Amino acid sequence: MYLALVAGLTACASLPEGRFAVDDVEVYGAEHVGDDALLDAMATRRNPRFFGLFEGVLYDYSIFNRAVLERDMARVERRLRALGYYQAHVRAARVHREPDREVRIEIIVEEGPLTTVRVIETPGWPDGMARPELENGLVVGEAFVEERYRTHRETLEAYLRNQGLAWATVTSSSQVDLAKDRARVVMKIDPGPSATLGKTTVVGLDEIPEERVRAELRYEPGDRYAPENLQRTEQALLNTGVFSSVAVNPQPGPRPDGPRAVPVEITVRESELRQVKLGGGVELNALATEVRGRAGWEDRNFLGGARKFTVEAQPGVVLYPLRINNIVAPERPLLMGELETRLEQPGFPERRTTTFFAPRFGVEPVLLQTDPDPQDPVLGYVDIGAALGVERYWFDRKLRLSVQQNVRYDIPFAYLGGIDERLSNILLGYPEVSVTVDLRDDKLDPHAGFFFEVSAQAAVFGSGRDLRFAPDVRGYIPLGEHLTLALQGQLGLLRPFDYGDTIPTIIADNQARRTADEVRDLQLMFFRGFFAGGPGTNRGYAPRSIGPHANTPFINPAAVRPECIGQRDDATCRTATGGHTLWAAAVALRFPIYRPLLGAVFCDTADVAPRPFTFRARPHLSCGGGLRVATPIGPIRADLGYRIPGLQVLRGEGGDEGNPGTIFGAPLGLNIGIGQAF
Repeated sequence: MYLALVAGLTACASLPEGRFAVDDVEVYGAEHVGDDALLDAMATRRNPRFFGLFEGVLYDYSIFNRAVLERDMARVERRLRALGYYQAHVRAARVHREPDREVRIEIIVEEGPLTTVRVIETPGWPDGMARPELENGLVVGEAFVEERYRTHRETLEAYLRNQGLAWATVTSSSQVDLAKDRARVVMKIDPGPSATLGKTTVVGLDEIPEERVRAELRYEPGDRYAPENLQRTEQALLNTGVFSSVAVNPQPGPRPDGPRAVPVEITVRESELRQVKLGGGVELNALATEVRGRAGWEDRNFLGGARKFTVEAQPGVVLYPLRINNIVAPERPLLMGELETRLEQPGFPERRTTTFFAPRFGVEPVLLQTDPDPQDPVLGYVDIGAALGVERYWFDRKLRLSVQQNVRYDIPFAYLGGIDERLSNILLGYPEVSVTVDLRDDKLDPHAGFFFEVSAQAAVFGSGRDLRFAPDVRGYIPLGEHLTLALQGQLGLLRPFDYGDTIPTIIADNQARRTADEVRDLQLMFFRGFFAGGPGTNRGYAPRSIGPHANTPFINPAAVRPECIGQRDDATCRTATGGHTLWAAAVALRFPIYRPLLGAVFCDTADVAPRPFTFRARPHLSCGGGLRVATPIGPIRADLGYRIPGLQVLRGEGGDEGNPGTIFGAPLGLNIGIGQAF
């Protein structure tokens, strides 16, 4: 969750002397057609407002012009008829003067009766060929809409050509009976001869070898002629990231007398294969304030063969002890950072599979307390790791499978003060299999579709052995043109075999001293256990603040103070330990306010239990709202969540909750970032 630093200048527009601005435009009488559909057809628009509130800031005024309004009346009538209301009329356009040299416009319309489709005829349809079900075409008994009329013809023609009829044509005609408000539609079919796909030629290559292009073909010579497979090939080539434009064009030529093979020409333009990336961001939450830079280099034809090599550095600093609930001058900055590299070899071990190697190095502090003493020691880890694996996509990158071997080695050290001598270096080696199904219409701001991802890991050597399973499912339901209902559910299951048994005892006893076995278990749970809270699981809580908590002296020195010994109800004495079982769910309604400003309301719930396969009655329910500003890199988001009283820990539960943090003393959580929370 990092907010990009963007600087801009705003200016105020002025209203020309003697002219009037358009304060509002309203449509009356459109009972069945949405007002937006008619307003979009007009050149006369209301004044744009900066953030939906301020006129004349950043945007120019919309100037009233009576001649334009008269033409708009004809445009509205034409739009109504295109939607099936062939006897519609605009009765009046009223202009009301308002203060500050503004006008309000009222358009009065009469829709009239709706013209529906009486019959659809398709003379010439090939014998024995199944007829398609058209999603966006005309339907008998429903409205005769001009856009659906055109789509119906185009879809029929595309369907026939995907059945191998490369020269098929569809000629459309219609007759509208205004007396009966009915339409007769004729789609005349001329199928022509059948065809197959012939020789493929590639033009436009410079550095990229031709075999990398042919590896992405979604057809073979001799296959039935099907433009949809050519379109899939075009998208697959664009997805490689090495081409700025791709055109896969069949060359059918004049219509022949009989079947023939259609040659294909692929024209590509290589993109900039090498680039430097620079950026930065800020994260502010109840645990810390982080400032990060970003510098990277990418080569998408490294040593030839379309190999991809990337290196990215993210140096940063934690402005300790500045937090969202502790606005003070930074006193003890904590340096942190990450260096990642990745080398990808496409076409190995088979032409559509990519093998990758990704080493990394990082340094970061362990910050799990919402109210620490600035003089307390701060623990950190040096993280060294690497992944070696393969990945493959299917169905135009909608399905992804990745198999990889991960190794990580973590070394504890002290940012501030000393560290517990019983802390040890952690070595973990685990294979991982992950599957992703992505059917969203937009990855940064989805409006419709479905997303599913599941990861399965098995730690098989090193400091601990376990099985770890984590599915994540999301759905997006469009309730209107810009209204979205978003749903998410997450599950996390961890089954350790040689560690973690002491965690329930640690939570229950609240002792100030920890044995070597307990310290080892707490360390491993920090790396392998589940945490909840923050923008990914629950926006009413600080990151990692939901789940089991215990006295952990090497992270929270307050745990050894006399007032903390045995006090399980004092949240300031306890630190998150990580848990074995995670469940989380969220629902959000996203809606437009005034572009580029968008809004959202949401409810999140989650819990993490200290035992395997255990689900507790601790909903940790938080609800709230937020604002988004649409940008080319995704919506910039700010969400404020409120923890609902009585719906955090139900009766009979409790005793190991932590301190989730507050804002001005209220049970709130604030999350700022780029992209939707899910």
